[in-house]
Amino acid sequence: MLSVAQNVLWRAHLTNVQLYQNLPKVTEKIQQRRIRIAGHFVRYPGEPVCQLVLW
Repeated sequence: MLSVAQNVLWRAHLTNVQLYQNLPKVTEKIQQRRIRIAGHFVRYPGEPVCQLVLW
C-alpha cells in the first residue's frame, strides 16, 4: 500500500527497505506532535487540561 501512496509502479521492483527509507521515524513524528500540542497548551496556562499535560 505504501507504494500506491508514493505513486511507485510495481514495475519499479523496489524493496520494502527502499520504500521505507525516506519516511520519518514514528518516534520522531510523535515527538514533533507532542511539542506542537504543548505549544498550544502553553497559551492557556489556567486550564486544567494544560496543567495535566504540562506537569
